[in-house]
Amino acid sequence: MHHTTAWLDHVIMSSSCFKSSLGMKVFYDLVTSDHRPVHFSLDMGELPRSITSTSEPTSKVQWDKLSSEDLLRYAQSVDLGLDTVCLPRGALLCHGCEHNDHKRDIVQYYEAVHTVMRNSARCHERRTRRKFNVVAGWNDPVADTRKVARGDFLEWCREGKPRNGPENRLMCQSRARFKYALRACRNNVARLEADSLGRSLVNKDSRNFWRAVKRKFSSALSASSVEGVSGSENISSF
Repeated sequence: MHHTTAWLDHVIMSSSCFKSSLGMKVFYDLVTSDHRPVHFSLDMGELPRSITSTSEPTSKVQWDKLSSEDLLRYAQSVDLGLDTVCLPRGALLCHGCEHNDHKRDIVQYYEAVHTVMRNSARCHERRTRRKFNVVAGWNDPVADTRKVARGDFLEWCREGKPRNGPENRLMCQSRARFKYALRACRNNVARLEADSLGRSLVNKDSRNFWRAVKRKFSSALSASSVEGVSGSENISSF
């Protein structure tokens, strides 16, 4: 319309991947929208080797909570481990290197350094737990609708994820019912929490009652004064 052009679509790659590029072409004569198709080719055999790690349980090191002794032990363990790693001097000193042997040496050197640091930190790891948000009323209407929606979704996947047909329609309907029930719970949190506490009292389920009270009011501020007495020590001895 304005008789102007702009370069909007790009192919971004690292310098090592760029060496495997065989060419790029813009199809100026093919008009399907306001964008021109971009075609590029890669020689997959020339792509750099990627380093994959094996799946491990989720864990991490909380460095800010380690003592000075722990940090010192970690540093000493890394020093001892790095003494066993051979430095590929020839590969590191080679400028504009095109030797595959040097590339392999650098990859192996990186893997060895990574292994030393990973093993040294392993004794300081703490297994992390996934935190779940508690939704009031989940066990009443939401859990059942979620179970049905999950079953319909898996059946839809087994059928090849069709875009129409009975499996697609059933999956969409059950998912909509689940989302509606979940949204209703979130919009009525106060009432559902009160109903849950009331049922615990009626059923004389003191354990779940006080657990719910503690979870709801655990972050509440403590009273600063009780009958004119202030201070934690004075209140406790009051």
